[in-house]
Amino acid sequence: MMPRQLVLSRHGQADGNLAWRMAQAGDIALLEELRDRPAEEAPLTDVGKEQMVHLREWLRKERFVFDRKYRSPLRRTKQSSRELRLGRNWIESEHLIEQRLGIMRYMTPEGRQQYLDSLRGEPHIRDPYNFAPVDGESFAYLAANRIVPYLEELERDCTGTESVFVMGHGGTNKMIDCCIRQWSPKEFVAHYVHGDNKILNGMAQHYTRINPETGEESETLDWVRTCCPWVDPEPSPWQKIERGSQSPAWLSFIRELLSMPAA
Repeated sequence: MMPRQLVLSRHGQADGNLAWRMAQAGDIALLEELRDRPAEEAPLTDVGKEQMVHLREWLRKERFVFDRKYRSPLRRTKQSSRELRLGRNWIESEHLIEQRLGIMRYMTPEGRQQYLDSLRGEPHIRDPYNFAPVDGESFAYLAANRIVPYLEELERDCTGTESVFVMGHGGTNKMIDCCIRQWSPKEFVAHYVHGDNKILNGMAQHYTRINPETGEESETLDWVRTCCPWVDPEPSPWQKIERGSQSPAWLSFIRELLSMPAA
């Protein structure tokens, strides 16, 4: 069974995030500077550290006490977790490493578009869930090889646990959210590829098995709210999770959907 409370957070802004934002505005200098450096070594910017201070204050305000704390082993997630001052005993999980973008990692926005346009049959448009750039990973690969095994581990090891915190990445947190909601590939693509759903740096996703209105406890994570404290310290209202169109046995469902096209 999943813990009663599960909080996911994306790390603070790293210099790679800043480089991409600058490139989108037409300045590719930092992106070019970082091109030969492994993405795993990206450190937090000063803005990223400040984002984690805001998250730390929100977690304290909400009076969270975490029984287990997990994080990706990459530099930016380690730095982010230290900024939260939640103590030691972090469990590092390779399953939480960010989705690999391969040759697209340090492409300029123009370069990415040219690369995608060059692909015959436009697989990134026909089936973005299963599309993987050269040396990169698809969402399907991320789900099958890292996120489903991680959630199985979480269910196994956290039965009876009150609260768990996870410091991850945009791609991994999207896929965890997809699994909890039991979305099909088509639903995932509609919300996270073509839709407006965003997971910002420093944003928290809080799931619970406790009904916030009645206090009743369910066997699954049935309620969710989000908060990005550096944007707005007030969390969104609680929302009842409406499960996707697939089997209620969500881990079995994820295994089944991995070979399904998104459209």
